[in-house]
Amino acid sequence: MSSTIEIKIRSYDVISASLPEDVRLSRSMGEPIALELEQGSRVIDIFKAIPWLGRPLEDTIIVFVNGEAATLHSVLGSGDTIDIMTPSGGG
Repeated sequence: MSSTIEIKIRSYDVISASLPEDVRLSRSMGEPIALELEQGSRVIDIFKAIPWLGRPLEDTIIVFVNGEAATLHSVLGSGDTIDIMTPSGGG
């Protein structure tokens, strides 16, 4: 029997626009997305579980785990808060 972890995901800017309507409505009220994953899951597994969050291998996506910069291979733990965003363009 395998163990699971629970994480919370906060997405910002352009990514939020691609969320399904029910999730987008709850996000507008400040609610993070709750997700249950297998223990030992990595950041990239979030995108496999919720593909509408983005395509991290094709798009430029910045990820923080508990406020610290993370890579797609960072291992997640139960209770982690994941922030996902795209960099802003400027000029």
